[in-house]
Amino acid sequence: MQIGNPERCAGAIMDVVKGEGLAKGKGVPTVVALGSNMYEQVKEYCEATLRRVDECREVLESTDFS
Repeated sequence: MQIGNPERCAGAIMDVVKGEGLAKGKGVPTVVALGSNMYEQVKEYCEATLRRVDECREVLESTDFS
């Protein structure tokens, strides 16, 4: 048994597309993560990405013209 509600999911997608409901006034994201479990998963992914970028900062910045 899944925790998600497909009807609510479809409604949330429509709100994002139309800019209505809870999505009103917010920018359209390139990825829409839905479900109560997704907030923590997306947050962990973003934090891991920031750690990787921080680890490579010297390499990233070394590519500028001098």
